[in-house]
Amino acid sequence: MRGAVVLDLGAGTGLTGIVAARCGARRVFLTDVGDGVLANCARNAREDGACVVRELDWMDDDDDDDDGGGGGGGGGTSLAAWPPEDVDTLDECRLIVCADCVYDDALTDALFRTLRRLLRRLNAAATAAAAEGEVLKERRSPRERGRMGTSHDEKRRAPREGERSPGNGRDHATISSAAASRPRVIFAGERRVNFAVGDAAPRAHAHERFLSHLGLAPDAASFA
Repeated sequence: MRGAVVLDLGAGTGLTGIVAARCGARRVFLTDVGDGVLANCARNAREDGACVVRELDWMDDDDDDDDGGGGGGGGGTSLAAWPPEDVDTLDECRLIVCADCVYDDALTDALFRTLRRLLRRLNAAATAAAAEGEVLKERRSPRERGRMGTSHDEKRRAPREGERSPGNGRDHATISSAAASRPRVIFAGERRVNFAVGDAAPRAHAHERFLSHLGLAPDAASFA
């Protein structure tokens, strides 16, 4: 967590992001919608200099879902309204947190749509940063390399006979570095059980919808 850039989706009171800041994150974006919600979040986080409060509306689907992350893409047009320096910092984000944010199908669908956009953007940024790091490493003089030691990537072996050499225009070390630095998403969700009007059966509808986006079947166990 120390030194990380964190994105808190549906921050609400800001508690999750504030904890991240106090655990050493260097920048935490507390995002939500609604003037009252954002103002309350800002009041709660006013003692934490690492936190900034920004609007990010999942339901804003003006951007095409196939947007690769340029310009204002990556989570609705509200991201385009962020200060440019915040957008640049967001590209360094490697941890997304989301706690108790989905209560119905439409909101759940919007969350995953936003996550797909954000992850495309952040994965592209991670790959670009890894490539830039490899270029800088190759530019070091032999003396600098000796003084700094040989990294794990620099020790990688040559392909054995019959193996295909990694490449196709992309350095293996760059791919490994990018994969290691790709963002993670941490969910904390409430399994809210309601009675369906049709059959009076207790079901957690939002939970089931959430699992469907992950390709998982709902828990068949009875809630009785």
